[in-house]
Amino acid sequence: MIVVRYFGGTQLGIPGLINAYKSASGDAIFNAVIIEKFITEIYELKFDYENMNHVMRMVKNYQLEVTEHSGTEKVIITIGVRKSLADTMLEFSRKLPNLECKYLYTV
Repeated sequence: MIVVRYFGGTQLGIPGLINAYKSASGDAIFNAVIIEKFITEIYELKFDYENMNHVMRMVKNYQLEVTEHSGTEKVIITIGVRKSLADTMLEFSRKLPNLECKYLYTV
């Protein structure tokens, strides 16, 4: 926690300054909103249409977030997976025939 003091005077004195910092810190902590974020790995999956059911089951089971979807001859989707589930998802994806899984980046 960082408390910035803009006023340069000495009118508060040391105890007053300590109290001001303490109350500012306490107010900030009390009014803070906790936001949970997960580290997400982004992958590109390329597969045949006949594997769509298997891939969609994988999306559901591993709580994957589909961010892009396209395809002509092959389906190409971009997915986000929690880092903690990535290894398990990759192991499952290796068992699917004709599925190419390419790591893109981590968010």
